[in-house]
Amino acid sequence: MKRRWNAPIWLGFLFVLSAPVVYFSVFIRFPALRDHPWLTFPVFGIGLMLMAFGVRCAYHEPWIYRGKIFGTILAVLSIAVVTLFGAGVYYFARQLPTSGGAPKVGEKAPDFTLQDMDNHNVTLSSLLHSTPAEGDKLAGVVLIFYRGAW
Repeated sequence: MKRRWNAPIWLGFLFVLSAPVVYFSVFIRFPALRDHPWLTFPVFGIGLMLMAFGVRCAYHEPWIYRGKIFGTILAVLSIAVVTLFGAGVYYFARQLPTSGGAPKVGEKAPDFTLQDMDNHNVTLSSLLHSTPAEGDKLAGVVLIFYRGAW
């Protein structure tokens, strides 16, 4: 009997390799898909299931299917790719570098100019030096910095 080419191993490996390529070329542009890659992990899952099926066929029916050694090596490489992708998205991408020029807590903020919702320029110093409303004791500004989706 002629041995067959074990297609699930190769298809599974192609699925696993295509998932990060699609993520970094398409999905990374959209915040909902970039921050939590909920479409990328099912592609990884399909690839790993195909590889598991192919390796199972290679070990249970070696007289029909090829791929005992090479299928196992590709499966281990695929698991490493999935692990590194998950670590990269959920750990390494979230490690923001510290900024040496950022003001410290309690330090006076540098003067800056931004546009308000009516496209008028507003400076920090103009807000600090504006006259308080009737009954107010102090005029101050609270600055809130948050990281948005850019």
